[in-house]
Amino acid sequence: MQQRARMAIAAKGADAAQGLPSRAQVGAARGLAEEAPRRGVGRGLRGFADGGASGGLSKAWRILAALRRAPLALILLLAASAALAPEPAAANGGPVREAAPGFGPLTFEPSETIRLVREKVVLELPAGIEAHEEAEVSVEYELQNESEARQSVEMLFVRPGQQSVDVREADGGLLPAQAVDPASLKGMMNSRRNDETIIDPIDGRAFPPPSELLTLAGSRYSLTFAPGETKRLSIRYRDQGGMETISVATAVGANRYYLSPAAYWKGQPEVELEARLPDSWGWRLHSNVPLRCEDGVCRVKLDRLPLEEWTISYASSKRLLFPINRQLFYNLCVLITAAALTLYGGDLARRLRRFWVSLIGSGLGLALVVVYIARLGGYPFEIILLPGLYGLVFLLQALYLKRLARQLKRLPARKPKDEPA
Repeated sequence: MQQRARMAIAAKGADAAQGLPSRAQVGAARGLAEEAPRRGVGRGLRGFADGGASGGLSKAWRILAALRRAPLALILLLAASAALAPEPAAANGGPVREAAPGFGPLTFEPSETIRLVREKVVLELPAGIEAHEEAEVSVEYELQNESEARQSVEMLFVRPGQQSVDVREADGGLLPAQAVDPASLKGMMNSRRNDETIIDPIDGRAFPPPSELLTLAGSRYSLTFAPGETKRLSIRYRDQGGMETISVATAVGANRYYLSPAAYWKGQPEVELEARLPDSWGWRLHSNVPLRCEDGVCRVKLDRLPLEEWTISYASSKRLLFPINRQLFYNLCVLITAAALTLYGGDLARRLRRFWVSLIGSGLGLALVVVYIARLGGYPFEIILLPGLYGLVFLLQALYLKRLARQLKRLPARKPKDEPA
């Protein structure tokens, strides 16, 4: 027995001298390899809940002890496998870390290999805001793999609304899309400052954003980069955006584009933002990122990402008599102007003793009301309120003209001027 013990100790010392695992370590690793597929870590954790604290702790301790005794080569092999796994990433953003189903939302992680060289966003704004016409959004991306290894990138494109997205490579090939559960997008866009107000481009008033801008949708796409390869992507979709129609004299449209996900790519990209108005005359635009407008096209070129999401609002001032977009105050100003025209026409008719002059002033006043008061109370109330307002103005003018006609009849006739001798 003593001779066998000496032989075992000598063998153990020889293995240690050569850097080889001992028989106990090999046995532990072999037991772990046989036990893991059959039981799994999850079953050991369930044993902690079902079999009591002592049973669960003992199983977990055996697994941890076996991992501690595992050969160094096995640990290095597992670490290398994890390091070479494909890196998921987000379009107009950075890498995405996705929790297991039901265990939390998607989150962004900085990328160290894929660089966003350039991003250009163009919004073609519709003329029919109240007709729910959609804006056309086109985005150009230039992505570069700066590593010397092949990269598989899973891209996520986040946008307001639920419209579908068309993503193509430079050669025209369409990338298949995979829908993302909206629940996994909650809280994604809170990483940077997101302006929660919409600015009226006519009088600068701020009001809460429409609900359409607060709805998130996402699509995932897969790309493969060769070492050092640069890819150019073209992304197009239609954005219904939101609008404000209740408290304004003319409808205000609003659109939002999420710039913050691009901050998770490597480096700072060159950014171009462009908004195209429906017409070069009569339209006003407000952008939280300052733009320079010329002939209905507003644009800016930046050497880095802005600190906020890009939010724009736009409205037509063609049917506004005054640069005011507060509905009640604006309508009151138009009514006062119409009344002033009617009274001025009546006063001029008294001086000239001509009744038809008063008809001109009254007609102009009524025309101002009909043309420049187009909103009253919001839909569906304005269907009744607007015709009622027009009828009330016409009735008041008719009563005034009737009284004016009686006054003109009572006035003495003008004496003819004496002719010179």
